Amino acid sequence: MTTFLKRTAVAALGLPLCLAILFYIPYGAYLLVSAIWGISVVEWFFLTRKRGVKDPVRLLGLCYGGLSFFLLLLSLSCASQPELLLLAMLGTIWACDTGGYIFGMLIGGPKLWSKISPKKTWAGFFGGLLSLSIVALSPLGDSFWSLLQIKAPFSQGAIILLFAAFAQAGDLIESKAKRVLGVKDSSPLLPGHGGVLDRFDSLMGLSFALSFLLLF
Repeated sequence: MTTFLKRTAVAALGLPLCLAILFYIPYGAYLLVSAIWGISVVEWFFLTRKRGVKDPVRLLGLCYGGLSFFLLLLSLSCASQPELLLLAMLGTIWACDTGGYIFGMLIGGPKLWSKISPKKTWAGFFGGLLSLSIVALSPLGDSFWSLLQIKAPFSQGAIILLFAAFAQAGDLIESKAKRVLGVKDSSPLLPGHGGVLDRFDSLMGLSFALSFLLLF
């Protein structure tokens, strides 16, 4: 099975599961974020222990991840509909990741930052930005803008660029960590994607931008 088919299969199974947790379980948004954080901690712990990483470096990774998920939970607590806000955020990163993957695979071209992530290209970056923009202008995006109480098109465009930059930053930070550790994936938990850290690294970066908008 090709990587693309594996990614599609995981998405077909994972999306209904996420929706069920969000909308059919009390406090589903907080439960889902906590589960992602918990699995990410376990992945980081085993990955760094296997590679003999020193405790200060392991702690630095935990602090970055802990802060990002804390800010995400704090942002959700400020929203009138945290489940809908988290769904919009997940749709944002999945659109960005999927668009980046497809455009990067089909077009290729100059590398975005070869020293950190050899496979990521500028075509992938702009493909992710385009996909994110399409989602932001969809009915799901309308719900997101209403939750943020943002109506001006200029402001929406600026936020789309901000989110794309922070999502890519989260991806690059995790790519750098894996490159230093000499591994391709954080774990084999999600076929075609790698581990939970690989799948939600963009969400970790995005949490900083979201918290800035909601809290400041």
